[in-house]
Amino acid sequence: MKYLYKIEIIETNKNNDLHQKKRGYCEGSKIYYIWKNYKEKKISSKYVGLCHYNRVFDFKNNIPNLDKIFSKYDAIINKRILLVETMKEQFSRFHMGHLLDEIEVIIKENFTEFYSTAIKSLNKNYINCCNIFIMKENDFIKYGEFVFGVLLEFDRRHKINNDNDIQIFIESEGKKMDNKTCVSCQDRLEGYLMERISNIFYDYQFTNVLEMIIQIE
Repeated sequence: MKYLYKIEIIETNKNNDLHQKKRGYCEGSKIYYIWKNYKEKKISSKYVGLCHYNRVFDFKNNIPNLDKIFSKYDAIINKRILLVETMKEQFSRFHMGHLLDEIEVIIKENFTEFYSTAIKSLNKNYINCCNIFIMKENDFIKYGEFVFGVLLEFDRRHKINNDNDIQIFIESEGKKMDNKTCVSCQDRLEGYLMERISNIFYDYQFTNVLEMIIQIE
């Protein structure tokens, strides 16, 4: 796979509020760092995109004409995965379903305009996962304000300040899970929640998205 673009962003502890939570947020800590730099106008570009680990959009080794794509579409996101249940039911089966109820409450209280979309999104039978996207800069700033606004409020309510706090929280909340065998795989808690919150933003913000297959190297 030839890399289409190479952008080096050096992450340090400085000015990254999520550095101490990188285990729980996984790729979300990187997205936060990038978003914060855009929001503070330290960097700027027409489009912002993220691929991570070994997952990349499959542009068939061609450099995409983003201006042409965005003349028709509002954003590029990972191709949906069909579910045999609703997104909320699927989350409950593999994770801590009651925490998604808390996310709904936070959205209702702090991001009221997103609430009706949130209910519809969490009850659809597919998910665009992995927190992989390309969108316009202004949309990306709004995306970060919503996603991290919800997640950081969730952390605040549960006094989650670092990865150790996340681990303690998971062990405590895991006792409420029906499937106790899943407790050990919840370390990426905020990352899993972020996937669902991202879907809410996509449904709220975008009218027409291009869903692309990702290539796993």
